[in-house]
Amino acid sequence: MQYKIAIGIPSYNEARYIKFVLTQIDRGLKKYYKPSECLIINLDSKSNDGTKKVFLTTKTVCSKKYLETPIGKGRAMLNFFKFCLKRNIPYITTIDADLTSIAPDWMFKLINPLTKGYDYTIPTYTRNRFESNITNHFAYPLLYSMYSVGLRQPLGGEFGYSQKFYEYILKQPKHPKTFEYGIDIFISCNAIAGGFNIQEVYLGKKIHAPSFYHMELTFRQVFESGVFVSKIHRRYKAKHGSIILNTVSSGIDNLKYFPHKNAINRLLKQLRHRFFRYNEAGYYNKYLNQELIKKLKYIIGSSKPNLSGDLWIDVLSNVLKKCYQSNFDIKEISLISRILVPIYRWRAASCWLEIENMTTKETEEVICREARRLRKKLLYH
Repeated sequence: MQYKIAIGIPSYNEARYIKFVLTQIDRGLKKYYKPSECLIINLDSKSNDGTKKVFLTTKTVCSKKYLETPIGKGRAMLNFFKFCLKRNIPYITTIDADLTSIAPDWMFKLINPLTKGYDYTIPTYTRNRFESNITNHFAYPLLYSMYSVGLRQPLGGEFGYSQKFYEYILKQPKHPKTFEYGIDIFISCNAIAGGFNIQEVYLGKKIHAPSFYHMELTFRQVFESGVFVSKIHRRYKAKHGSIILNTVSSGIDNLKYFPHKNAINRLLKQLRHRFFRYNEAGYYNKYLNQELIKKLKYIIGSSKPNLSGDLWIDVLSNVLKKCYQSNFDIKEISLISRILVPIYRWRAASCWLEIENMTTKETEEVICREARRLRKKLLYH
């Protein structure tokens, strides 16, 4: 069977959600494409909660296949690309397994631009203002400053790829964290730097399983992978392909539901302890100037969640300059990502309180201001 479309669903212990995601994908493919030409694949990282059984026993019109992959989202996706390349499948997408807001028309929105000559479809959503912290404070500012392209959700998870693009991705050098949660930023950076045609597509709201409690792990993996790939791209001037950005939504919804507000004081206490432990060990002296360290000690020492976006970007730009100008090995970049965590999370918590009662437009401006400041700081370095 020659498939024209393949949908990959990376998963790890997603038995609770995957049936809904699979059903919505199947409905969308049935509505907009020929089911006989479509294949849905569960890219499962050795789940032990019955994800495989739920996937295989859910009835679908389209063909489906279960593939067990090594643990790590990036490994699952790269194995998916290899599988599709071997079978010469021209249009593919990846869809997160924990979605509760996916709709059938997402399939058309992600795939249709690929049939019109685009190589990479990347989503924009309206999301809760207290989510997307890694995107808002690192990934989006990094792409905007490095490539002069404001892809608003470079870690979106729901992407479409032409065969030319996913074959290119397989050939690019990778950091160890690219094989984990660092895969999305790696792909988005390469889409721009590789000169591929990109179209943002608006998918409405994104609601998925809570990510608050693994925000630290994900930040470190995204940071290390993002620094690795952007450092490579700094060596040459990227020639952009055709890029169509979405203008439908700011990315922030009107809801002000703040589920982790009560956890802020406990979180800050933990972060303060870690920050001063790292500072006493002399780590910050290696990567930050004394003026920045003094400001951080004052704010974090006072226990007030008022670390501004300007200060965070000053810290981030100093660290990135060090990374770009030095031949740091993987261990050193890992150390940097670890000691940045207390500062990054302090900024995220400060931002939650800063934007709590803002309008969507005001909230979006807070995020965009950080991106503009980082671009200005890195422009001539």
